[in-house]
Amino acid sequence: YILRELDIRWHEIPTDHSIPVIEKNGQYTMFRSEALGLEQSAKEKRDSLGDRIAKMMELRAENPDAHRIMWHDLEAERHAIDKAIPGITSIYGSQDYEKREKNILDFSYGKVQELSAKPVIAGSGCKFQRYCSWAIYLGIGYKFNDFIQSVHRLQRFLQTDTVRIDLIYTESERGVRKAL
Repeated sequence: YILRELDIRWHEIPTDHSIPVIEKNGQYTMFRSEALGLEQSAKEKRDSLGDRIAKMMELRAENPDAHRIMWHDLEAERHAIDKAIPGITSIYGSQDYEKREKNILDFSYGKVQELSAKPVIAGSGCKFQRYCSWAIYLGIGYKFNDFIQSVHRLQRFLQTDTVRIDLIYTESERGVRKAL
């Protein structure tokens, strides 16, 4: 079976260099580095959350009626998505298992237009291709397996449309993008 084409779009958000970075040894860094470790990457995600949410909203405005999934990694991102998109369905780890399963099934069968989830929770095994061909990643990370599995929730057998993948990241995360 030949899978539908992937339309991957990268969206770089400028890094705010006015926010001071204090290293563990107490030294200040004048500019944020591209060489982000996991801890620095999480801080970069928190510091740029407002700008990334604004970009997500801009992308959503291109087709307000589309079914899409918002992938995120941090709980703060989920809360920001829930606040920015009233009525969005979210799934998360501490959620009642039956509720989480219902939300996934409702999205899978087109009863829910938009879903917010972490790739580690819904990025493997779910089948979203029947009603969804668009994913927006509120951020990027180093975990390629989680990423590609989440892409394959849409790009799979029975998908009838080109699969659009929008990845939002900051200037300081260029190294993460390259690794991904």
